[in-house]
Amino acid sequence: VAVDDLKKIVEELVDNAFKFSKSGMPVQVQTDLRDDRFSLHITNCGRRMTSEQIADMGAYVQFERRFYEQQGMGLGLIIVRRLSELYGGRLIIESGSEPQTTVRVTLPVYREDRDPSRQNQATLTSRT
Repeated sequence: VAVDDLKKIVEELVDNAFKFSKSGMPVQVQTDLRDDRFSLHITNCGRRMTSEQIADMGAYVQFERRFYEQQGMGLGLIIVRRLSELYGGRLIIESGSEPQTTVRVTLPVYREDRDPSRQNQATLTSRT
């Protein structure tokens, strides 16, 4: 995965998570590396998505725009899905009965050196 594309995925998901969280509620970011798959899980608290909204994600719409202050075209999740698919990954959105939504991106990991003692590191910086 190109570094710029991975940065774009993370930026879009974190930005969306904060947009749709209630003020003062945490946004949880977790990563996991198993076998040859990298997973990024971002959970926001304070709001959930309906199954209809999840199904309509490809329709290029902003959900409940009149209730939530939003900027942009509403393409963040579409961009993430397309970038994930470009690299053979997946975007999964889970929103149960609790007022929260978890967005999970899984991407394949291609390693030149398969030595498990070597660690991969990434640095994320926030925008202000």
